[in-house]
Amino acid sequence: MPECPLCGSKRLFKDGKRRLADGRKVQRFLCRDCGYRFTDPRVRQTLKVRSGISCSAGEMLRALKLEVEKEKSESGPQMRETTSDLKSILFNFAWHLKKRGYADSTIQSQTKILRVLARRGADLYEPESVKGVIAKQNWSSSRKRNAVYAYTNFLKTIGGKWDPPTYERPE
Repeated sequence: MPECPLCGSKRLFKDGKRRLADGRKVQRFLCRDCGYRFTDPRVRQTLKVRSGISCSAGEMLRALKLEVEKEKSESGPQMRETTSDLKSILFNFAWHLKKRGYADSTIQSQTKILRVLARRGADLYEPESVKGVIAKQNWSSSRKRNAVYAYTNFLKTIGGKWDPPTYERPE
């Protein structure tokens, strides 16, 4: 039985299995002492060797964060990214949400909303343009509210701010 990588405890629960992209299943564990959920490090190591990955996901995320921080500090605060391609913008947005711990269903719905807004004429870097497109849509107020949340998250990603419109959820 493995031990918790966070606290070193051997008091663990088996916490289901995780399905990998290639269809294999990997046992997950939950530490009874600190509540940390993890995959057995020995299994993770064999997966890295089989797939040819040279660094762990945590190391990769830290490297990406350092790159992004270095670019921001060199160029100063900017609203626009260097690429204006919608796919890359939405991919970066989805990756940012994934790093912040959002569920996959939330990421999919928010990127879909942003894609629809962009296709219907909104410039994603201009909040007033997005407000106008959301207001013109024949959507329910709940859907408009979800669009406001999605755009707010997008602005957090690129470092922008806006005064969001208010849409009440119906009773």
